[in-house]
Amino acid sequence: MFYIPALILAFLITLCYKYRSHAPGAHPRPDLKEPKGAIPLLGHLLVLASYPGAKLYDFFEKQNKELGPVWSISLPFFGRLIQGDEPKIIEHVLKTNFPNYIKGEMLTSLLEDIIGKGFFLADGVEWRVLRKLIVQIFNIKAFREFTSDVFVIQGKKVIDYLGKAADEGFIVDIHGLMHLYTLDTFSV
Repeated sequence: MFYIPALILAFLITLCYKYRSHAPGAHPRPDLKEPKGAIPLLGHLLVLASYPGAKLYDFFEKQNKELGPVWSISLPFFGRLIQGDEPKIIEHVLKTNFPNYIKGEMLTSLLEDIIGKGFFLADGVEWRVLRKLIVQIFNIKAFREFTSDVFVIQGKKVIDYLGKAADEGFIVDIHGLMHLYTLDTFSV
C-alpha cells in the first residue's frame, strides 16, 4: 500500500527533473535563447498566461529586444515554438528548407476554422500542388484581373468607415484597420 504513493511521487519527481526547463513534447535546445520563467512540466505557459491576449504582442516585442531575432519557448502539448524575425530565417523556413517545417495536426486543427484548410496549413505534397496553383495566380495580369474588384469593394468599405469616424469624431486605429483591410481583401 505504501509503495503506490511512493511510486507516484518518484514518477512526478522524475518528470519534474526531466522537464525542469521545458514542457513535455519539447526537446531541450541549448542553441536557442529562451525567455526567463520556464517551470518544470509547464515550460513557458505561465509566462505567456501572464500577458492578456491583447498584450501578447508586447511579450514578443520584449523578447525580440532582449533575446534577439531568434528565440524559443516551450508549451505543454505544443512542444517547442521557435520565433524567427529576420528575412533570411523566413526564407529558410518558407522556401529553402520548407519540408522540414511541418505544421502538425494540433496547429492545423486550431487554425483550420480561422484560415481554412488551404495553402497556409498544407504540408508536403499537398503544399507543393497548392503552391504551383498559387504561383500561377500571382503574376501581374492575373492579379489585376482577379483582385481589382475585391480591392475596390474593400477600399469603399474602408472609406465609408473613415467617413463615419470623421462624422462621429471617434479615434481610428489605422494600423488595425489596414490589417483588417488586408485580411478581408485576401480572404474573400
